[in-house]
Amino acid sequence: DLKYPSLEVKKIKGTDSIWEARASKSLRITFNLKGNIIILRTIGGHKILNRP
Repeated sequence: DLKYPSLEVKKIKGTDSIWEARASKSLRITFNLKGNIIILRTIGGHKILNRP
């Protein structure tokens, strides 16, 4: 559920369609949404947000 509060889902600034979610304090997930389908891009530490 992307609306689950602890995931803190938000669109990545400067992108049209890349989103970020927090899986834990140190683990980030980037993804795209295509309708109701989530397409995972990268999973890793906070540094992945430099190159989503």
